[in-house]
Amino acid sequence: MTTLLLLALSFAAADTPRAETQTVRVFDLATLSHEEAKGLEGTRQRFLITLDSRPGGCGPFVVYDSVGPKDDLRLVWLRQEQPDSRATLTVEATLRLVRRQPSRDGVFEGFWEYRLTEAMRK
Repeated sequence: MTTLLLLALSFAAADTPRAETQTVRVFDLATLSHEEAKGLEGTRQRFLITLDSRPGGCGPFVVYDSVGPKDDLRLVWLRQEQPDSRATLTVEATLRLVRRQPSRDGVFEGFWEYRLTEAMRK
């Protein structure tokens, strides 16, 4: 009798769906290499960002500079303004790479813009 009860409980436990844990990778925008960025371009990912400017507007988005190397521009296009313009956040966004060409007179050097579009705080 005890054997049947244990057997019945083991079948019931086997039929119970288990909660799956999923690891989600978070990319640090400040340290993201250009090679990594090229591999992520156009995909929706999670990014760690540190805001580094006052908010600016562009249509329905609020645009912030983000911390990164001096020779790149790293922008975050958020759906809503953040109360702290120096905050560190995790966002889900689509990465876009935009090449800014140098000026013809040589005063302005070209650079890459790393743009996180439609960013939503996570």
